[in-house]
Amino acid sequence: MTIKLPIRKLISSWIDSGYKASAIYHMLNKTVSKATVYRWVDRISKSGVSARSSPGRPRSVRTKSFIAKVKRNVCLNKKRKSARHIAREEGCDDKTVRQVIRQDLGLKAYKKVRVPALTDAHIAQRYSFAHWVKNNFTHESCRLILFSDEKMFNSNGSLNRQNDRVYAKSRKEANENGGLLPTKKYPTKVMVWVGLAFNGKCKVVVLPANERFNGDFYVQNVLPIVNRDGRKLIGDNFTFQQDGATCHTADVSMETIEKLKFSVIPPDKWPANSPDLNPLDYFFWNEVEERLKGQKYPTRASLVAAIKLKINEVPQKMVQEAIDQFRSRVHAVLLNKGGLILDKFF
Repeated sequence: MTIKLPIRKLISSWIDSGYKASAIYHMLNKTVSKATVYRWVDRISKSGVSARSSPGRPRSVRTKSFIAKVKRNVCLNKKRKSARHIAREEGCDDKTVRQVIRQDLGLKAYKKVRVPALTDAHIAQRYSFAHWVKNNFTHESCRLILFSDEKMFNSNGSLNRQNDRVYAKSRKEANENGGLLPTKKYPTKVMVWVGLAFNGKCKVVVLPANERFNGDFYVQNVLPIVNRDGRKLIGDNFTFQQDGATCHTADVSMETIEKLKFSVIPPDKWPANSPDLNPLDYFFWNEVEERLKGQKYPTRASLVAAIKLKINEVPQKMVQEAIDQFRSRVHAVLLNKGGLILDKFF
């Protein structure tokens, strides 16, 4: 450990005043380790090391000019360079470049994240929706909302190239120990619908093979589930949330909702391109995919069974926590003038 210059000067003045190492250690309130204090007292007392400079040879690579050059390459230049690229150009170890990035510049690496491209109209709609929710929903009444969404899954599953790793001594050994994930060129796809309430999940609706998720299917297979499970889980005063998909806002769908006599967030209110506002988008689907990850599903039936199983395995407490985030997220959109809640994506 190297002691900072002001503390070195202080130690030097105490030595000149006749204080011993043990007394100096306690006078520093143990903010510096005992071994470091004793070493510095010994160096200053016997070797005459100056308190004005750090011991050891001066830096030969991580100089101020080199640090400035790395900063230009990783932060300021439009065409940014990797640590390995900079190291090749400068003729040094790439570990040195990474030390500069982490220690001298205090930078961390963040993955690029895909976010919806919002138009001015989208931003205005999100801002208007945030005002509407603030004026019409309390924290408690947000728990009376039945959130819903559809999701397409495929039999290849998901693979996180950054984290899904197999440790082995060779690529061959890794391949033999699960390092390969066979994928089909045309995987089986399954679309499912689910509704989330604070007190539970609705029955999962699966779109049959070779059928379209249109208004007729929505009216015949989804809305009856919404009406039954919404009243069962929340009560007669629940509010149904759906996005602006054509099958949701079709005349036949809205007429059926009116006949079933349950409240719904108006189609012109829920903002488009807003995955940061629906608990299924910002939490639930990711959780289900994580539980499905790395598995192979040879048939459509096995994939459907696995999806239903993993949906039911997600703890209700986690669902409740996600739903309780809804109003705070809406408030964040309001503060951000309708913009994306960027810190909520990662």
